[in-house]
Amino acid sequence: MANGTNSSKAAAAKPADHMQEFFSDVEIVKNAIAQIKQSTKDISDINQNVVQATTIEREQDHSSQLEPIIKATNKKATLAKQLLQRLKEETDKNKAQNGQKSPEVRIRENMVSTLTRKFIDVMKEYQNAQTKFKT
Repeated sequence: MANGTNSSKAAAAKPADHMQEFFSDVEIVKNAIAQIKQSTKDISDINQNVVQATTIEREQDHSSQLEPIIKATNKKATLAKQLLQRLKEETDKNKAQNGQKSPEVRIRENMVSTLTRKFIDVMKEYQNAQTKFKT
């Protein structure tokens, strides 16, 4: 009887661990979105400084700050995009296995959908800030 209890505990722990991993990935995506938002603000601030620069040297100095921000932000965006794709694929796989009615599936679908919308919105803002700087 003890073996049956242990195996049921192991089976119960598996979905919890799975969801814990899911929420860990969700936090990574949320942090990436926050960092992209901050980078967008930084790009806008640099753009403002370039416009207000009184010498070519100052303008170039401000502009040189932009490249490392863009590189780091692009890496974060790629990571977030890949994680969102993986989360969506795992959710679809889970949905196929457990059915539409599973609370876990609904939680995952809602979370992935919300994060995807936020990611798309923040990426649009980021691209607009880059375009504004280029012009």
